Amino acid sequence: EKSLSSIPKGKVYDIVTFWHSLEHLHDINEIFVSLSEVTNENTKFIIALPNFNSTDRKLFKNNWIALDVPRHLYHFTSFTLSEYLKINSISIIKKHRMLQDTFFNIYLSYKQNLLFKIIFVPLISFVTLIFILLNINNSSSILYICKKDT
Repeated sequence: EKSLSSIPKGKVYDIVTFWHSLEHLHDINEIFVSLSEVTNENTKFIIALPNFNSTDRKLFKNNWIALDVPRHLYHFTSFTLSEYLKINSISIIKKHRMLQDTFFNIYLSYKQNLLFKIIFVPLISFVTLIFILLNINNSSSILYICKKDT
């Protein structure tokens, strides 16, 4: 659907996805209130977001490309997303690493000349990958599978 207002009354969706989009929306609460009218207890929410607690964000600080200010209006961690979803009676049931985003974000965040980039981006990526494999919460982006609380 092009907008929430264009969804026919009485229609219920089994899956709602936010692929790197939730952080761009101005009134997230209004979105979830509207979605409550077209979802039920079986609806799954698939939410992919940059992770503010990621290893690469901590490394690159204000140069982290996924900060993407002013287009990213919000920045989430697993904890802050979970707390926000609780307000809307939604729980995270599973999390997945999005490794491709890590390599992309490191490459674009590293601001040195090309020679340094060729040398250091693979090294930084390898070390970051180890941290991510040890703990999903170090991942540059996380894909969340969520459901309504019953």
